[in-house]
Amino acid sequence: MNRLLRFVLTLAAGATIGLGVLAFFMDEVTLSNSTIIMARPDVSWTTASDTQRLQEWIGDLESATVLSANQLRLTFVNQAQATVTITDTTPNISIDMTIETAREHAVGTMTFEQNGGSTFLTHTLQVRGHTLTRRAILPLIKPTLSLKHMAMLDNLEALIEQRPSALSDTLQDTL
Repeated sequence: MNRLLRFVLTLAAGATIGLGVLAFFMDEVTLSNSTIIMARPDVSWTTASDTQRLQEWIGDLESATVLSANQLRLTFVNQAQATVTITDTTPNISIDMTIETAREHAVGTMTFEQNGGSTFLTHTLQVRGHTLTRRAILPLIKPTLSLKHMAMLDNLEALIEQRPSALSDTLQDTL
């Protein structure tokens, strides 16, 4: 019994050290997705920056509360909350933001580039966990985060183009 207990404790210590090393080297995850929206950048930017329409394209969003001219509190269906601070905007070109949750801090940019009569939209987020454990887990959950990120952009594209979002429905079935 003593040998078994020692073995289990050794495994637990090894896992803890392993997670610590992983968190030290992989403390940030970058999500970046792009899409082409069949609308001009000014139309795309107006829809993406409209706080009254966020629930229409951000999956699982229950409510968005305006805290100040540049700050929102997002509440999701699982009761998780995020505070979004818009740090810079260039109308029809970009929106820079920080996102703070209980578990992560993220810095992001949404860019709207003219592509003929359409918009090449890119959204990039750099996510960092607040705790060592959360930092270690982020690389492991990156595929799920990336799929949700992609669904969000697909929802925005569908909203702007006034069509149903096929990707979002498909992802909801798999997540």
